[in-house]
Amino acid sequence: MNNNRLSSRVLKNSSANEMNINILDRTSLVEKAKKLINGPSNYSIKDGLKFVISDNKSIVPVHRSKIGVEVIDSESGAIIQTFESYHECASFFGVTHPTISYRIKNKNTFKAPQLESKTVYLNRI
Repeated sequence: MNNNRLSSRVLKNSSANEMNINILDRTSLVEKAKKLINGPSNYSIKDGLKFVISDNKSIVPVHRSKIGVEVIDSESGAIIQTFESYHECASFFGVTHPTISYRIKNKNTFKAPQLESKTVYLNRI
């Protein structure tokens, strides 16, 4: 048995004074919870990513299967090709998922032999 868990059970040997303290603690806890729930959110959405306001950081999704990728010609700015996922893009260029993520994040240009050696960069959709 776990004697250290939170419980609403009242002990048999407790006095009425202690029970009032437990009730007051519960009501203050409920009030604090309502205040937090009804307060402003710590999250916002910037550029399609969830952003934590207090940490000033974005939350990168772990599962990138539904994030599309555009291949853009660096000279003309035209979209050459689109992919429905990081995996599909990585398979096409013969690289790994982290490489695709790095190239998107840093806007690195590279020569793509699959696309007639054009200089391209990747962008999220």
